[in-house]
Amino acid sequence: MKLKLVKRIIAACLFVCFLVLILAVRGDYHSLQKKLNNLPLFSTFIAQRKNVINKAKTTTLNYYIPSFAYLASFINSPKDVFDRKKIDGYGGYLPYYQKAAEYMPQNAHVQGMLGFLHYHLGKTREALGYYKKAVELNPYYFWFPYNAGIISFKNENYQDAKNFFEQALKTNKEITIKIFHSSRFYQQIIVANPDLFHFSPEKRIEKGYQQCVVLLSFLNQYLNAEKPIPPLFPLHIYVF
Repeated sequence: MKLKLVKRIIAACLFVCFLVLILAVRGDYHSLQKKLNNLPLFSTFIAQRKNVINKAKTTTLNYYIPSFAYLASFINSPKDVFDRKKIDGYGGYLPYYQKAAEYMPQNAHVQGMLGFLHYHLGKTREALGYYKKAVELNPYYFWFPYNAGIISFKNENYQDAKNFFEQALKTNKEITIKIFHSSRFYQQIIVANPDLFHFSPEKRIEKGYQQCVVLLSFLNQYLNAEKPIPPLFPLHIYVF
């Protein structure tokens, strides 16, 4: 009787240990997974599992890929009216970037694209939230704080706009251009439209910096004098 009890206890302990190992390999216990990664056998299992998951995510994400032709054309010649059906309709851009954000929550460019799309849906609060997240994830890309500043300015949150514009001007133009060229999410838009093959991010970012200086000077002038802000020239947000 005692022997059976001991066997059951041992079996239960082995089962629990096996279950913990499975959960650790799966990633439920990150600290344990790090330790197991140092062991050749388990590191192979963990690497294989991550590879399978990444392939599955890529396959799923590819299913959501829309045609980028309209988006590329819109980005090339910014305007205020974006065809809503292209954003959240069947095969629209929003489902794709939402799924990308689900799989890659730390990707700043995905957060920025969600901000861009929500802005053109008229959801400026949500758009600003996405741009703030993008700035947190990558504070070196000029257009993230710039766009947050434009949205804040249009919402008449002028002090916030001033802070974002100041942050934008602290970024480096060359680094922003390198980030643009290294982003798979931006490059897949570029190749969708032949008109963008000769697109010059250098010219646009130079114009962006100039406009940022003008807006910041404008805000400083009126905020310091405590004057009401008068109507200004049309302001657009940019992806790149």
